[in-house]
Amino acid sequence: MIDINYPRPYLRRSEFVSLNGLWNISIEDCDKNLKYQGKIEVPYAIETKTSGVNLLFEENDVAFYRKKFNIDLNEQERLIINFIAVDQVSEVFINDNKVGTHEGGYTPFSFDITDFVKKGSNELLVVVKDSTDKGIYSYGKQKFKRGGIWYTPSSGIVQDVFLEVVPKNYIKDIKFITDIDKKELKILVKSDESLPYSIEFEDMVLNGFSNQEEIFIFDKIHLWSVEDPFLYHAKVKLGLDIVETYFSFRKIERVICEKETYLALNHKRIFLSGVLDQGYYSCGYTAKNKTEYFRDIKVLKDMGFNTIRKHIKLEHPLFYYLCDKLGMLVIQDFINGGDEYKFTIVKLPLFTSQHRDDTQYRKFGRENQEGRAFFLKESCEIIDILNNHPSVIIYTIFNEGWGQFDSKKMTSYLSVKDNTRLYDSTSGWHDRGAGDFRSFHVYFKKFKLRKDKTKRAYILSEFGGYGLKIDGHTFNNHNFGYKKMKNKKFLTDAFEKLYLREVVPQIKNGLVGAIYTQIADVEDELNGIMTFDREIIKIDPKRVRSINELIYKTIREIDLK
Repeated sequence: MIDINYPRPYLRRSEFVSLNGLWNISIEDCDKNLKYQGKIEVPYAIETKTSGVNLLFEENDVAFYRKKFNIDLNEQERLIINFIAVDQVSEVFINDNKVGTHEGGYTPFSFDITDFVKKGSNELLVVVKDSTDKGIYSYGKQKFKRGGIWYTPSSGIVQDVFLEVVPKNYIKDIKFITDIDKKELKILVKSDESLPYSIEFEDMVLNGFSNQEEIFIFDKIHLWSVEDPFLYHAKVKLGLDIVETYFSFRKIERVICEKETYLALNHKRIFLSGVLDQGYYSCGYTAKNKTEYFRDIKVLKDMGFNTIRKHIKLEHPLFYYLCDKLGMLVIQDFINGGDEYKFTIVKLPLFTSQHRDDTQYRKFGRENQEGRAFFLKESCEIIDILNNHPSVIIYTIFNEGWGQFDSKKMTSYLSVKDNTRLYDSTSGWHDRGAGDFRSFHVYFKKFKLRKDKTKRAYILSEFGGYGLKIDGHTFNNHNFGYKKMKNKKFLTDAFEKLYLREVVPQIKNGLVGAIYTQIADVEDELNGIMTFDREIIKIDPKRVRSINELIYKTIREIDLK
């Protein structure tokens, strides 16, 4: 069984050294004037109270994180430093020696620091810059001018930092690709040198060589599903290195018939009843306690939901492991970037349904070629990072025109890179006819399924957004929501009516999924199922579960016809 306390559950060693906790930090402005000096609690963003700093990190500021650690290696060991996320550009130094640079605030990275450490005390320095929404990098929903649906920036070291002592030849990564029809398992173990390895799980032992794809055929397989999220827990040995990991067998597909198009998981029709998850907590970008991931998933499972749309953020690895383990499907958004968004592009289509040509870079704030290239690079990294997670079934490439460009080309390229998932090319609007879905966002009018001539599946990828303010459980005094409710009963009644009038009737017309906005309040937004601090559930869970049971019953009845 994988230890959920390990920062990287899909590639776990028996020991690691966490560097979370108090670090020294100094922050300078663009003129190298000292803005702050003191302690910071890693891994919380500079802008949060939890970090101990609570300071807006501006475009040209530079943060200097310092931490001392002790180490004693033998000649056959290597020391690896791992960062889950540092927002936005980071340079890493050991004892005044630069060991590497990483660009982008969402993806994990590692450096081999063996040649820079010495026996005993060592000093780690991480130099961080963050231009938030002013540079070429992806920034998601962070903005210097926060408000409404845009949130306070989250700068600096915002996820775990940890050290691992590994043998000279060690396992760098493991990739699994499964085929339920062929009962086939493909394995790629990555290391510096091509070496023999073994993988043990249940009563089986498979052998192969690293850096080359190995294919194994099973007599029988245990499928992963929402109802039965079965994982093959495995131990991989390469020389002296041993890691624990897991894999699974599942298949997601868009099934095209003469009269309908639907989604199937393991060849069985499925409806995606889910909730939008911004990935923000009371401590900002970072969950204060990792049990928050478990609690969020469990709350939704208990209500009968089977899907989470992780919105414009790559989450901590533990989140995806828990979705794998608990049987929660994930729609994963890529991270938007680009220049300032125009009203005519990102807001007006909500009312007009007007679609624009996204090869017009200027209109979409995508004239910067370097920024477009970075978006593609980071999206490919996200696909690689999430490869092994059976819960991740759909990638959202662009959302509501935010930094959108060349969606047809992007969808074609990314869907070839990973053809085991489905793709929502343009969630909301500016649809160019690409991808697996015709994707709707509906807030201010009654949802009515508008079919087109393609064989894409129809998904309501955002809707609802009903707001309820619970005094004493808010971020501030703002009250943003698409429709304001008086109390919990009014909210539950309105939620039930929304589903019974606009979701359930559309299933027989081809609707394959509905994603309600949203799991919890975030800053100004009070349209969560839970409050900002997650202390109160605003909607009656039993009535929500009854609605979801009706949805799944409707799907079963369609299958019987």
